[in-house]
Amino acid sequence: MTKLFTCRCFRIVQFLWLFFFSCAGVMAADAPVKEATLEFNFRPIMTFRALFAGATPEVRVERALARLNKLTPSQMEQPIEQTHFELNEMKGIGLRIGDAILFSVLAGDLDAEEKLSLEEVAQRAAEALGEALALEAAQRQPVLLIKGLVRSLIATAIAFVLLWLVLRATR
Repeated sequence: MTKLFTCRCFRIVQFLWLFFFSCAGVMAADAPVKEATLEFNFRPIMTFRALFAGATPEVRVERALARLNKLTPSQMEQPIEQTHFELNEMKGIGLRIGDAILFSVLAGDLDAEEKLSLEEVAQRAAEALGEALALEAAQRQPVLLIKGLVRSLIATAIAFVLLWLVLRATR
């Protein structure tokens, strides 16, 4: 009797798991795609709203940030090029620097309320990205880093001298 009971319980559990995962898949397929905004150097660059090759907008933002963070300061100073493409009846414009593709602006990423064309949105994203990259390249200059290091050392030395004077005055 216990074998029969165990077998039936096992089948019921299998059925419940199968039912749960099939419902979860249907619910996930029907769920709307959440938009995600790409920000670089504390500046909004582009809002992704569409799936691209199965990647959600959040994944597209993560991938774009990974590519942007890999750029060297000399690459950041190069002009941003736009490349038009069409993939599975989906039109888009790829933004790249040299051979490095940074991200793609798709027709599905357009905001219906703004009523801008794909080219205008891509141009706006390229301009915002160009400004953010120029600021990031300026921050990564070795001269600026050395100046910051020297100023920090001077401030630390002044703090130690003031601490020594306070300790000496309290004796």
